[in-house]
Amino acid sequence: MVERWQQKLHGLGVVALLGLIGQAPVAAACDLPVGQVRVVSTAVAGSGVPQLHVTVVIDAAPEKVWRVITDCNGYKHSMPRTIASKEISRAGARSVCETEVHMPFPFANLNSQSEFVDTVVAGRWSRTYRQLRGDFTKSEGSWVVTPCGPDASQTLVDYELHAIPKVAVPDSLIRRGQVSAMHEMFGKIKQLARK
Repeated sequence: MVERWQQKLHGLGVVALLGLIGQAPVAAACDLPVGQVRVVSTAVAGSGVPQLHVTVVIDAAPEKVWRVITDCNGYKHSMPRTIASKEISRAGARSVCETEVHMPFPFANLNSQSEFVDTVVAGRWSRTYRQLRGDFTKSEGSWVVTPCGPDASQTLVDYELHAIPKVAVPDSLIRRGQVSAMHEMFGKIKQLARK
C-alpha cells in the first residue's frame, strides 16, 4: 500500500516537472525604466562618426514592436526624417528596402537601397541590414527584440548602427543629429506599437 502511494506521488512529481519544462521560458528583466533611451557611442577606427548602440524598453508586446521595425513601407511613419520608403523585393527572410531621407537646404535628400535579413526564434527577433547602394559611405546595423518583464508584456530593443552620409557636414553635426534622431525614432515606434 505504501509503495503504491509512493509510486503515485513519484508519478505526480514527474508530471509536474514535465509541465514546468513545457512552459515558455521566463522573460528577462528589463534593463531600463520604460521609455528611457540609452545611447552609447563607440569610436570606429578611420571614421569620425561613431557606431551607436541604443537600448530602450517599450511598453508594448514584442510582436507589435517587431511589426513596426520590419514594416519598410511604413518607415515614413516610424523612422526619423524618412519621407518615402518602399519594399522592392522579398525572398524568404531577405528583403530590400528603398528609402529617401529628408535633408535641410542646401543639401540633397539621401536615397539608399538596403538589404535586410530577419531571424526569428523563440523569444528573440533580430534584423541586420547593410546598404547595397546609395548616398551613404556606409550604412549598416542591427535590431534585436526580446520580451522582458515578469509577464513578458514589455519589449527590450537593442539597436546598433553605423551610418556615414555622403554630405559635406562636420562629423560632430552628424553625431549630434544621429543621437537626437534616436529619441525621435523610438518615440514613434512606441506610439505605433501601442495601436
